[in-house]
Amino acid sequence: GKPFSRGNLYQLLSNPLYIGRIPYKGETYPGQHKAILDQATWDTVQRILAGNAVNRSGPTNTRAGFLLTGLVFDETGEPLCQSQADKKGKRYRYYVSKRLMYDAHRADDGWRLPAKALESAIIVPIQTLLRDQVRLMDMLHLVSHSLKDLKSLKVQSDTAASKLTDEMPGIQRDLLQTAIQRIELSAESITITLSRKGLAKILKINETVGIKEYSDTASITVPLTLRRRGVEAKLIISGPGMEQRQPDPHLCYLIAQARNWFDQLASGEAASVRAIAQRENIYETEISRILPLAFLAPRIVEAIFDGRQPEELSLKGLKRLGPLPSDWEAQQKLLRISG
Repeated sequence: GKPFSRGNLYQLLSNPLYIGRIPYKGETYPGQHKAILDQATWDTVQRILAGNAVNRSGPTNTRAGFLLTGLVFDETGEPLCQSQADKKGKRYRYYVSKRLMYDAHRADDGWRLPAKALESAIIVPIQTLLRDQVRLMDMLHLVSHSLKDLKSLKVQSDTAASKLTDEMPGIQRDLLQTAIQRIELSAESITITLSRKGLAKILKINETVGIKEYSDTASITVPLTLRRRGVEAKLIISGPGMEQRQPDPHLCYLIAQARNWFDQLASGEAASVRAIAQRENIYETEISRILPLAFLAPRIVEAIFDGRQPEELSLKGLKRLGPLPSDWEAQQKLLRISG
């Protein structure tokens, strides 16, 4: 009763089990079962599939790498799958609950998280751990150590922390896949289960020094708030060591544009809204929507420029606020920005 996608069909047609072979780690080997398809038919099908394949060399159709493949699970224990979408030539990556893959309208059930936000939410606390040598030693139960060992640990941990942001996605993925055993999501937090042996491997530590006497796993819990904008869920991280949220450049530009146009009208540089519309080659109604933003309360402007506006406040939403109250406190209440 579920949709049969092109990907499913491709997997079916390229499965070597049908010619009596077993796939393993990129190679195929003779199986003990009988083939149900002759080799000539199989070869013909593979040539057709290869001929129909799209050359994915352009910037918008190249599939970007996911760093947390196979590691992320929701509160029901269901894994999150990888999903990509192309909008106006830009590639967007998501981690999506499996139950949403074929039922995207279930906005109240399951997760659809921007990959970059989730990956950042995982990378930052791990970097914080790697840069805290005392905490790292305690997590790895390193009791017997020399000054030389401590110096080596410092060098390796700093190197690993830097690679998580400065290196290519393949190196980042290898580090995360080695260090992390499982990531569990809930509406209040992210729990990152780390492998002590994996960390020891990254830091080039002898596993026999203390680690085997304890459980192989340790966990980090990152508090968060989950807010939804339609189907997509937004993560608002509040844990220690998390990077400060960055201002939205589109919202900032919109406010600056409104102030600039108002100044032009007030000074006489622009004779009318129509004159601005003709010069900017946009509709007068669009300018009329944006101009009132020149009268936003100072605290609202400061919040947006500091990145402290509500997560759900979008560019489209700011343009379509409707009649803007002249009272600053009423504006702050409308936009849910505290003083």
